[in-house]
Amino acid sequence: MNSIMENNQLPQKFNLRGLLVFICLSLLLVNVCLFLAGQPHLELFAENKAIENIEVCFLVLGFFAFVYGFFTCHTQSIALCSITICFGFILRELDIEKFDFPHWIIFLGSGMGRNVLLAILGLGSLAFLAKEMNFAKIIGLLKSHFAICIYGVSCFLVLSWAFDKEVFSLQNNLIFEELSELNAYFLIFVSSVIYAFEYRR
Repeated sequence: MNSIMENNQLPQKFNLRGLLVFICLSLLLVNVCLFLAGQPHLELFAENKAIENIEVCFLVLGFFAFVYGFFTCHTQSIALCSITICFGFILRELDIEKFDFPHWIIFLGSGMGRNVLLAILGLGSLAFLAKEMNFAKIIGLLKSHFAICIYGVSCFLVLSWAFDKEVFSLQNNLIFEELSELNAYFLIFVSSVIYAFEYRR
């Protein structure tokens, strides 16, 4: 009985390979189209313009999908860590101080206040993750479709950082930087949907 209960806490097995292939091909097509459109219209990739607004939309969708998953899936610590990550990226992309919010919201959403808030949420999420996970769950997580998306997110974020710091001396660094972030945030949203399937109760 214990082994059955333990197995129920691992990611459920179902075929997502076709969906992942479709997502990769779609990402490739969208990236090519946006790159071609961005060369004569670089303003699309400027701060707080179209591409950045789409990035925030993907983060918000992922945030609420993970919130839904927290209440409907097992291994809730994964959802909680993901919610914290989405929240952190949303605050990073939005300039809270430019909005007409109360001072305490601006303090918590920017600068030192934001860093302290995210540190507290991050430590709490990691503590919950460490308490809930065991070796079998960790191995199951690392081999899950959800993890494959997170690996992709990590790669695109590293690429975005590299283009931002001009590690690569390319003519279209800004376009490549924003496209990398767009891909990363889209995959965060995709991972939230996959989490809801793989870890559903």
